[in-house]
Amino acid sequence: MSSNPEKVSWLDRPLFPALPFFTYEVIIFSIILFLAGVSRLYDLGARVMSHDESLHVYYSWLFSEGFGYQHTPTTHGPLQFHLLSLIFMLFGDNDFTARLPHAIASILTVLMVWKWRRYLGQVGALITAGLLLLSPFMLYYGRYARNEAFVALLGLLTLYSILRYLETGKNRHLLLLTAVTSLHFATKETAFIYTAQAMLFLAYCIIKHVAQSPWQKAGFRNVFVLVLALGILLLSLAFGVNIFSNIQSSVKDNFATSPQIPGSMIQAAGSTQNISSTATLVILACIAFLVAIVLLVIGYGWKNLQHERSFDMLIILGTFVLPLLTAFPVKALGWNPLDYSFTWPGWNLQALWSQGPFRTAVILLLLAIVSIVIGLLWDWKRWLKNAVLFWGIFIFLYSSIFSNWSGLATGTVGSLGYWLVQQGVNRGSQPWYYYLLVQIPLYEYLPALGLILAFFFGIRHRAPASANLIDSSDDRLMNNNPIIAPLFPLLAWWALSSLVAYSIAGEKMPWLTV
Repeated sequence: MSSNPEKVSWLDRPLFPALPFFTYEVIIFSIILFLAGVSRLYDLGARVMSHDESLHVYYSWLFSEGFGYQHTPTTHGPLQFHLLSLIFMLFGDNDFTARLPHAIASILTVLMVWKWRRYLGQVGALITAGLLLLSPFMLYYGRYARNEAFVALLGLLTLYSILRYLETGKNRHLLLLTAVTSLHFATKETAFIYTAQAMLFLAYCIIKHVAQSPWQKAGFRNVFVLVLALGILLLSLAFGVNIFSNIQSSVKDNFATSPQIPGSMIQAAGSTQNISSTATLVILACIAFLVAIVLLVIGYGWKNLQHERSFDMLIILGTFVLPLLTAFPVKALGWNPLDYSFTWPGWNLQALWSQGPFRTAVILLLLAIVSIVIGLLWDWKRWLKNAVLFWGIFIFLYSSIFSNWSGLATGTVGSLGYWLVQQGVNRGSQPWYYYLLVQIPLYEYLPALGLILAFFFGIRHRAPASANLIDSSDDRLMNNNPIIAPLFPLLAWWALSSLVAYSIAGEKMPWLTV
């Protein structure tokens, strides 16, 4: 052996040098990923098709055979049908291939956790991947021809893109958020809840930052805070009334079959539901928020807002989702957003206005114009790129690859309109505590216990916004301004707001536990 430690003979070098990626972390994660593949793919076609699965598979088969596909909100978004149709054309149609896209999406969800190591750390990422592997709901619906497997993957990508853009401000992460959001809207109407959760959190980020920053017009700051607090109070009251009504409705339904309960008591319970008061509170809250936004733009300054990364994502999400909310004002005006019947009456404005689709189209056009104006004022180059991406995906899928243009109407208006009606139907008649006290404690108690521990240690020890244990590269610095992604606040908000949102919703089904 050479006496000089810097000069090592080739005979002294190991024949099989240690590979840099061959670590215990990689080995354990690879085992988890392998088990995820086995558990999702093994005997995938053995179980008999359920009712919902049969609908998804049948219409996808028709699409693959050249009979076309026409979107209907009853079976949710068109992404699933396009993927199934593609699989059928490539690998044939059978029970195994009918669930193959969903199984692949479930496996990719576990794989996606590898990118979360920078936030969760090595141990945290392995625990998360293990829980996803063992989760009864993730496993069951990862082998089921429903949309939940896609929603789970898109959910992880949504949260990841939000954190990455807040951290780096790079356009590729904003484009990722746009693409994932568009795919989610083409998957299932849960996209409305996800987008609302994201926008509320981003609004919190802006408010927290601007409250600690100097304003161009300092006198507007206190007024902004007061008006904003008023809006939050009104919205909280509206949710409180809604929750109380749901509880009373649940009590009424439970007692309705009891001969010992007089009919007058059931009627009294039903009378507590005051839909008009809830709507009034929501409208007043929206007015307060609009006034607060005006005060923010004038007082804090439009130029200052344009440098806020959370504001960038708010603009992107807000301008793209606004036209998709057309069903809300249409329904509030007493019209039917599901009215698609149209007869050309000639150039008679009064007769045209009597046509439901024409009125809906006017509302849609107004919201689209507002979205375009706001987007162009924000940053016309970046907004146009994101708009082409969002609406390109949306139009491609909802038009059934440009073969069914009526799908754009059912996608932009009918999707939300149909499920707004279904919330009132309250299919399943589940109680308000269905997820909190039934589904989660019985099936997902391990992550639920982990959540409780995370809150305890995170709040007690004042956990940092983000651990950033992995891949702390230079892209965390932008314009010499290091930004730490708000990991703990985002995940805490997402966990609690999800539980509240789906508990408030009229329709409660087991697959929504995903």
